[in-house]
Amino acid sequence: YDWDVGNEPYSEQEFQKILGYEVMADWFRLVREYDPDVRLYINDFSIISGLGMNTDHQDHYYETIRFIEEHGGQIDGVGIQSH
Repeated sequence: YDWDVGNEPYSEQEFQKILGYEVMADWFRLVREYDPDVRLYINDFSIISGLGMNTDHQDHYYETIRFIEEHGGQIDGVGIQSH
């Protein structure tokens, strides 16, 4: 089974603004610690919609994934919403 640990990090940043952006990496590390066999995903929207022209959103998603991994979070899969 899997967990969508980070969902819509571009538009939903309330916890990160309060607790610091490192908290996203903490979430991935904690889930991995407590359930090492689960697959961990991050997911966002508007990555390929509009002919893929929303480069601000794409860049943010890429940088968020990179940031999480650089801070010890392990992401098993990247979701791209299509609805």
